[in-house]
Amino acid sequence: MMNTKTTLRVLVVQRIIPPYRLPFFNSIHNIARQHGIELEVAFGQAQPGEIPQSVPANAIPDAQSLINRFVPGTSAIWQSLPVRLDYDLIIVEQANRLLLNYALMVRRSLTGRPARLAFWAHGMNWQGDPQSWRERWKRRMRGEADYWLCYTDRVVDSLADVPAERKCSIDNAIDTMGLATAVSRAATTVVKDPQHLLFIGSMRPDKRFPWIFSALDAAHTSCPGVTASFVGDGPEVASVRTFCATRPWAVMHGAVHGTATAPYLQRAGGILMPGLVGLVVLDSFVAEAPLLTTPFNGQHSPEFAYATPGVNALVSADTQEAYIAMVVAYVADPARQVMMRANCHTAAGRYTIANMAERFVAGIERALALPPRCPR
Repeated sequence: MMNTKTTLRVLVVQRIIPPYRLPFFNSIHNIARQHGIELEVAFGQAQPGEIPQSVPANAIPDAQSLINRFVPGTSAIWQSLPVRLDYDLIIVEQANRLLLNYALMVRRSLTGRPARLAFWAHGMNWQGDPQSWRERWKRRMRGEADYWLCYTDRVVDSLADVPAERKCSIDNAIDTMGLATAVSRAATTVVKDPQHLLFIGSMRPDKRFPWIFSALDAAHTSCPGVTASFVGDGPEVASVRTFCATRPWAVMHGAVHGTATAPYLQRAGGILMPGLVGLVVLDSFVAEAPLLTTPFNGQHSPEFAYATPGVNALVSADTQEAYIAMVVAYVADPARQVMMRANCHTAAGRYTIANMAERFVAGIERALALPPRCPR
């Protein structure tokens, strides 16, 4: 008997595709094909000088190249329409400024194409004002999506008004395999030091450096073996240099990127991050160096969902005094350090590109199982 099964077609539209996303897109393309789904990608190019830049148009096989036009005086971006719109599902980024999204919504309401629309989403601006017109508009547009591919469980929970069958968590990740290999190599020459604490990342005010400095001073006074390293650059670099200049046990290393961070991560017994937490949580898992953090007024990036208090991270109350007390207690508790390192190792095995790709395609399948909102 002839197989009459129709191949389902899916398009993923991105403003740009930064280099760190290439492994993910290669993975979902292969997995989707194994599930009988024809998956295509369409994306444009970044503005000159923007960081990161987008990969070249030919970096992803059969990808559609869109033209990004930037509306002067605003953050709005118009992307040229994809070559065709007769997809069973189009996945777009949830962002107010992406004007193509509105065009797709209008076209769907008029023609039934695409059959389904999904948001790949943060759900909200986690550092923004929930009462701003931008966030109110974003909430109003929630009803336009048939399905939500949420970055993390935290985003799923934030979309309380979206039925459970219309959303999933994809466990957003970046490719950590290269960093894991580099950390493993560094372990042959760099010894893990449970009392060595690390800050790594952009040195911005929202990282709460006064809290870090006070916690380090208190920890060093309590346990003289405590040392510290700072890796990064940014507006607060001068205050970090001043702190280190008067403390021989604290060292400023400057900006280091990619796998070159491996020796610093390998040495660390914990990562100091009382302020904004994002994908650094994945670095902490790979390095088996738990995050020492706070709730940060609920403004962390969605990946904060991976930090399980008391298991693979420590989360104090959101006061400087509580944070200092937590850091002091951590450096004096070897048994807790060993336990948390093991839990970080376990978490590192979950939050990977491979896991994210599998969950993304599983979400696509669930979205495709939904009846089209606008039948053709």
